[in-house]
Amino acid sequence: MRASDIMSRNVLTIDENKPLREARQIMVEEDITALPVTSSDGDLVGIITQTDFFQLDGLLASKIIREHWMVDDLLVKDLMVKNTVTLPETANLSELSRIMVDNHIHRVVIVKDTQITGLITAMDVLKAVVLSVS
Repeated sequence: MRASDIMSRNVLTIDENKPLREARQIMVEEDITALPVTSSDGDLVGIITQTDFFQLDGLLASKIIREHWMVDDLLVKDLMVKNTVTLPETANLSELSRIMVDNHIHRVVIVKDTQITGLITAMDVLKAVVLSVS
């Protein structure tokens, strides 16, 4: 089984220069836990996850960030993780699993060159494993 067999194809993304509040709004409205981040050319440049927002909320709660207005001025590129783990559509289930475990991540962006073609979550991998042994 390959990445192309189990990936979600209609991946929502956000431009790196959008306000952080827009990313949070999309994630809440769409009930998703991550958004791949793109440049103005559509190239993958990072990812922003619910964990990033939880950490930001923790900084606010601990007063490391003193004022909420400081957060309102942040852009997606200010909080995103830049070293996004990616794999090609041809990656197999074993590669996907190993990458997730080795990097302690819950999702992998599937790319062709620098263009996003899909997204695979840990749940997608688990479902594929269960279906392959049934």
